[in-house]
Amino acid sequence: MALLKPLSSKHIQALGADTAVTKLAQDFSSVAANDAIPLQVRNYAKNCSAFVKRNGKFKTDLIACLQMRRANLSEIDMFASNSVNTAARVTNAALKNVERATITELEALVFEQLAATMMPPRWQAKEPPRALHIPNVSGEVQPFECAMSPIPQQMNLGTFFDDHYNSDNDDDNDNTNGLDKNETSFLSDDHHTTRQFTYTFENVEPWPTGIVNPWVIGSTDVTETLKAIHAESIKGGSVGDLSDLRILTLHFIFCFSVDKSFSCTRWLTTPQHQAIMNDLYPLLTTCIPKFTPEIATWAMDLASMKNMSFLDKKKACTNILNNALTMDDDTNFLAATVMFDWFPRLPPFLSTDPSCTIEDTFIHTHLDALLSNIFATDPIFKQEWSNGALESSRGVVDLIKPDWVVFVRPWFTRFDLGVCEVKPEGKHNSGAISDTVKLGIEMQAMINALIAEGLDDPRVCGILVKGYIMETYVMDCCHLPVYRHLLLDSVTLPSSAASFALFPSVFRSLLQVKNIAAKTGYDLDTLQASKAKGKRKLPAHSWIHDGKPNV
Repeated sequence: MALLKPLSSKHIQALGADTAVTKLAQDFSSVAANDAIPLQVRNYAKNCSAFVKRNGKFKTDLIACLQMRRANLSEIDMFASNSVNTAARVTNAALKNVERATITELEALVFEQLAATMMPPRWQAKEPPRALHIPNVSGEVQPFECAMSPIPQQMNLGTFFDDHYNSDNDDDNDNTNGLDKNETSFLSDDHHTTRQFTYTFENVEPWPTGIVNPWVIGSTDVTETLKAIHAESIKGGSVGDLSDLRILTLHFIFCFSVDKSFSCTRWLTTPQHQAIMNDLYPLLTTCIPKFTPEIATWAMDLASMKNMSFLDKKKACTNILNNALTMDDDTNFLAATVMFDWFPRLPPFLSTDPSCTIEDTFIHTHLDALLSNIFATDPIFKQEWSNGALESSRGVVDLIKPDWVVFVRPWFTRFDLGVCEVKPEGKHNSGAISDTVKLGIEMQAMINALIAEGLDDPRVCGILVKGYIMETYVMDCCHLPVYRHLLLDSVTLPSSAASFALFPSVFRSLLQVKNIAAKTGYDLDTLQASKAKGKRKLPAHSWIHDGKPNV
């Protein structure tokens, strides 16, 4: 959890610090007392008052905390309603009188202030500052008898400190280590709140010289612009905690998205961003399938049948299959086939069963029917699920294992054309390489194999699933050393039968990925056939980035 900056002195004076602190203490004291209420809650008012008197800065931080953003209240309600722990239920009762987000932020602030006043001198003198590991209210690790009572009577600081410093505040605009103020955002990444170490990057490959085919739009040399971004990323890599966008640029992978905030063009002007996206528009809209309105109608009809039994759902899907069979439309029939396999697996409503967060269960419920059926429509494709390694990574130390891969084997050699990385709801990466970065590196390795084979205009695809959000990507390398990593679509997966009306957008998004991969696959098939006839192999590019920075 990122600690919040204190408000200005004028704002504090206008608000009235004493009034705010007293009100917070009174709210905790108003909770109906009984023997089940933890002692920390009953003594909160007294402890809070004594602590504030000893630490004036805490009062400032507290007021700032009271005024900042609210947390997700539904998460707290879900945790309290599902918990059998008495302390958790008491906590929820206290939150009825106090802003829930306020208490969550207050917990982080109190931990930080106590650590600052009680930290052994040797830590302050010899080691960099350390961040506190503050467990979320719905987390499994609870530092106190009641997670929401921020003033403990006894505290073992050794259980709260991470071994290394970790900054998660992505809004910090301070000028750090001489970097430009507009560039400090890449020093931290809010996607990695579970990181316990500061990761730095070294031995980064420099930008190559003698670019043969630079990317130029109008009078703008985009390649030179991206080179400057790469240089700034190297500078930030020595500091640590780069964002995913910055880590990918170290590998010459540049993410592009219509939404500027998710694109490497976030560091460029809006006209530059628009010009680049206009240039990428043909790639963004390539191979988009067209289908009739019946698919949307079927999905909405099935969503209204959420309370049916498994067999009744199968019967409803069978009727849709029979209807699609009479239309003589392969796309409609494929959609009906996916519905038949997928819809009966979904729970009637969003499930809170812990098994839903298990990756294999999540894949079976939400992705297997989609990927298996859609990519089975082209006989050239073969699929491999978890624990299969990318062909381009075999024989190397860092074996890459995606959650799913689709490949072709037109002759003797296997070529991977698409990968999928999955993180179920509530799961996060704690290391330096997130699934976003891993997906980009995997796609780069796949496209390098196609370049080395001599394929013209190679393209590979990627699918990233983060909870119920699915993102689809395509990568090309028309202007090496730039690997263009384009976000094609971002859609929401149906989490239950009740939300199955989302099916058409998901189906369209994956069908576009399949069509792109199929075109590359058949181009490879043609290339392999020409080689079998004795034709000379096409020359590969002279520069391919297959290394990666040491982290």
